[in-house]
Amino acid sequence: MNTSIRLYVAAIAVAAGVSLTLAGWSVPPDNAAGYWNALAAFAVLGFLSEASYLRLRVGRGETNASVAFIPFIAAILLFDTGWAVAIAAVSELAVEFAVRKKPAIKIVFNVSQLILAVAVASWVYKLLGGIESISRFDFNPIAIAGAVVAYFLVNSSAVSAAVAFGDQVPFQKAWARIGGPSLFYDFASSPLAALLAFLYVKW
Repeated sequence: MNTSIRLYVAAIAVAAGVSLTLAGWSVPPDNAAGYWNALAAFAVLGFLSEASYLRLRVGRGETNASVAFIPFIAAILLFDTGWAVAIAAVSELAVEFAVRKKPAIKIVFNVSQLILAVAVASWVYKLLGGIESISRFDFNPIAIAGAVVAYFLVNSSAVSAAVAFGDQVPFQKAWARIGGPSLFYDFASSPLAALLAFLYVKW
């Protein structure tokens, strides 16, 4: 593994650490028990979704495709930024260790870039007027769309850059391999995240 990819992974890990320190970790005082139950439920759902993945060959390496972005984006609509990030990070970390058994540097990168994607998406959601809550569903299509775009932009860009550094190919070519073919389907299925959040709040 070349030096450039190691430095890149280190930079992503540092950025993820900064995101964790800047994230909010509030818990509603009037429904703390319900909040912890919701966190546990989405952590389990995230793990199961992430564990059900497809392995795709990309250049000299491989990547994984799953529907875990659905519960992860739904978590952005339900929880404060730190907790949404924690759900995604714990789910990813558990799958990497228990199911995929990848090398440490790949685990660090996968978890770190996911932390960044969820944190940025959560901040964009709030910036556009979205309100996270497990007791009231706030249907704000602009905020939800902004969160979806931010999530996939950060995720696909981070992974594409890793492929570009690892395979020593131009970023555009790496992005075409990673993001191009699947982004349409990811965006098309992203409304399921809002539906999942709505159903959780309602029932």
